[in-house]
Amino acid sequence: MSRLSSGDDPKHHGRNEIPHPDVIPEAKRATKAEHNMTTLFAYCPFQSTFGVNQPDGSYQTTSAWQSGFMNGCLVGRILDLLATGMIVERFSYRKSIIAAMVACIAFVFIIFFAKNLSVLLVKEILIGISWGAFQTTATSMLRRSALLY
Repeated sequence: MSRLSSGDDPKHHGRNEIPHPDVIPEAKRATKAEHNMTTLFAYCPFQSTFGVNQPDGSYQTTSAWQSGFMNGCLVGRILDLLATGMIVERFSYRKSIIAAMVACIAFVFIIFFAKNLSVLLVKEILIGISWGAFQTTATSMLRRSALLY
């Protein structure tokens, strides 16, 4: 019998059904991280650069763009959930996580060089892809390693 196979041992089945402690905080972190862009809406420099002039002279980002930013990260995560299996099978868990970390670092810098709202939306989608890689790869890697014990 292979070491990766759990066979008919009930201990292995029970361990695989209990969430690993590393996976539980992932869901909380992911939902908080998606709202990083929304904190920028309140800052005056962001509003004056990317907002629309209101009748009272203030600037405000339109609700369409605000909802686009909120959902852009989720779209990226869904896209990555669809692609992660193929990426991990082709390269490996380790290389996939390292690539996602490097991509996440690179995508954070887009916000400093953005000149319009479209670039910021693309940044949200791209960073959502790397966060989706963390979520999917970590849970599947833990699930696979749980079979070894």
